[in-house]
Amino acid sequence: MKLSIFLLILLEEVLSKNENLQGILFKIIQEGETLCFVNKNDSDIGNLVRSVSLHDLSISIYGFDFITFDVHCTSYILALGVLELGGNIDSLEFSRKFKSNSNILVVINDITHLDFSSIHQISLKQGFNIKVLEVKNQSDGSILQQSNELDFILYSTLEQKIFDTTVCPDDAYLILPSFNWDPLNELKKLNQSFQVVGFSCPPFVTFHDNNLTGLDVELIKLIFRNWPIHFRILNDTINPYNDLKLLLQNRTADMSSCSSWLTIELLIAKYGLSPYYHENCFSFVVHKPSRLPDATFMYQCFRLSLWCFIIFVICFVVVSMTIFQKICTEEKMDIEKIFILISSRLVGNSFKERLTSRSKVLKYILILWCLCSLIIITYYNAGLTSILQYPRVDLQVNSIKDMIKMSIYWLERKNVGIQSFLRTLGGIHDKIADLFIFEKDAATINSQLRTGKFAIRVEVLPGRGLRHHEVLDEYGRTHMKVLPGCFMKHYCVFVLQKNSPYHYFLSRKLLEVISYGFVDILFKKMIDKQHKKIVEGFFTVYIGDENNILSLSKIQGGFWLIMIGWLLAVIYFIYEKYCK
Repeated sequence: MKLSIFLLILLEEVLSKNENLQGILFKIIQEGETLCFVNKNDSDIGNLVRSVSLHDLSISIYGFDFITFDVHCTSYILALGVLELGGNIDSLEFSRKFKSNSNILVVINDITHLDFSSIHQISLKQGFNIKVLEVKNQSDGSILQQSNELDFILYSTLEQKIFDTTVCPDDAYLILPSFNWDPLNELKKLNQSFQVVGFSCPPFVTFHDNNLTGLDVELIKLIFRNWPIHFRILNDTINPYNDLKLLLQNRTADMSSCSSWLTIELLIAKYGLSPYYHENCFSFVVHKPSRLPDATFMYQCFRLSLWCFIIFVICFVVVSMTIFQKICTEEKMDIEKIFILISSRLVGNSFKERLTSRSKVLKYILILWCLCSLIIITYYNAGLTSILQYPRVDLQVNSIKDMIKMSIYWLERKNVGIQSFLRTLGGIHDKIADLFIFEKDAATINSQLRTGKFAIRVEVLPGRGLRHHEVLDEYGRTHMKVLPGCFMKHYCVFVLQKNSPYHYFLSRKLLEVISYGFVDILFKKMIDKQHKKIVEGFFTVYIGDENNILSLSKIQGGFWLIMIGWLLAVIYFIYEKYCK
């Protein structure tokens, strides 16, 4: 199901605080649609409207740049300031920013100077369904008459009827009462408590020894301070989310916790969602690579180019020695005569005449050169080990793409429909969904993980916290690592009944808690030292000490210098033998 998303763009000094705006938006927004908005100036009216939103959406329009969020928008709410006399809405701006056949609600302080004919032309040209909402009470009957002639639906936040019905039909405006309902007083009058339902989902909700703790619990206590709250914990089932939704549908519970934004398209049509207060990153835990024994040093999987070079050098030496040995046996020649023969062919017979005496300086230089060559060669051989990213280790999975490439299957104990959800996202998520295997038995999961061909899904929390790793045994806690990056992100929300009267209060208070940074503080409080100690091992590179990679670029020049030195040494050896 595609969601119709309203986009509210607030400009400077657009709206003043108006209690009727909340109710008017609820009336205009259709069933199953969500109001999404970006509040630039953090105004009171912005917080009021944002309280019915799920998350922030934004585009660049009318001078303000907001963060882009990729969603399918079919409806928009456009907030305008007070237009000057003769002012209108730029048709070119409309055609660029809004899709054809979109529903657009124009929110404006004063419609006195609004050019309805210009808006009507835009509507006919682009196929827009435009409605106008006036916030202030500055209109007269002529404006309503003009809007009615152009087939506009005009709303106003008037608390009393001031227009003559003969000038404009009754349905041309909407009268709403003030929005001054106090939920706490209502609960006291009814002698009822606020019903919250959840299940054990650490660190959000933890139930142990009749003690209830967790991030969601602390947030609820912080938001509903003086409220009579009754928290109900459900038994652990394969899919407790179905029980939560059923209790909300039956109106047995007012709100549920432990809710991730995984099935938002299913939730949004039947339930009310609060703004998200935390972003969850989902990744995989795979087996760490193991260090190979020192005896396997020469059997490391170096680069193909290095292996080719090593094989070439070995073959060259073997072939050369074979040829020289054949010459020495058949032609009755020793190694000294062979070098003399080669030198005479390379430099000519005048080589002996030009070098009449032995050069002691050249001899000392070559001795020093041999010492330097020995040092550099030793360093170069040590540098060969740095060609691998992690030397002396077996093959490993470094990313989610490597996991897909190597066909590492991931095991899941609770089949919550995540496989079908991944297929709706397309792209790389289809390949991840193909690697899904449902396995309920914890012992089987741990035995499969030891083979290095399987993984499990985990949830990465702030401060290197983890969820869903509890299935691992002692071996898994020390031999597993978390892959970097996220293959999917969820958003933690509170789920309420559809059209719940507590929705506005919860959203407004929750946004205040988020803005003051209490969520991060509570998260650090929930993750204890023992959990950090256990989880720290999941973020190490491999089993063993970490490796400092050597830089081969610093010795490339020295390598070629060694080759030249070897060539000079051969020439000097031939010279010494030839001059005897």
